[in-house]
Amino acid sequence: MEPAPSEYRRTALYVQSGVPTLAAQPGTPAPPPTAGGRVGVTELASGTNAAQTSPAVQLATSQSALNALYRVAYGNQTGAPGVPALRAGETVVGVFLGQRPTGGYGIRVMGASVQGGALTLTVEIRAPGAGAITTQALTSPWTLVRVPGVFQSVQLVDGSGRPVQLGGAGGQTR
Repeated sequence: MEPAPSEYRRTALYVQSGVPTLAAQPGTPAPPPTAGGRVGVTELASGTNAAQTSPAVQLATSQSALNALYRVAYGNQTGAPGVPALRAGETVVGVFLGQRPTGGYGIRVMGASVQGGALTLTVEIRAPGAGAITTQALTSPWTLVRVPGVFQSVQLVDGSGRPVQLGGAGGQTR
């Protein structure tokens, strides 16, 4: 081989015969854990100008609910993207911070876990620092994430596991 490699690396992948495996199909979500644990989370979209002016968490487990969720998220914007198809066995969660007095605010979902059928999202809420230069306009930050599994309620926690309050609402949401 030219040029000669400068280093060699080994992997820790071993294939054993007789051991059953599960082959994942491209585009197929991983099944949610049945006994609890971490689940994958995919951000679909985020922004700063939702039609939702009060803090809220909304769930979509059907295509019509996802269409409505996109209308809320993109309600104050022009040129909204097309709504993706909701796959069977998935939930899309919309987290809305509500109206804020300036720019510089945002929310990001850092991870998700399931315990006893309840979904918990670990979130990071950003706010402008003291003396920060920000846009002097009302904003309504939001994010939409997709998780495997069908859920009826979501709890928001911070990186330390403490419940998060979005405005006046508690961490336990719909």
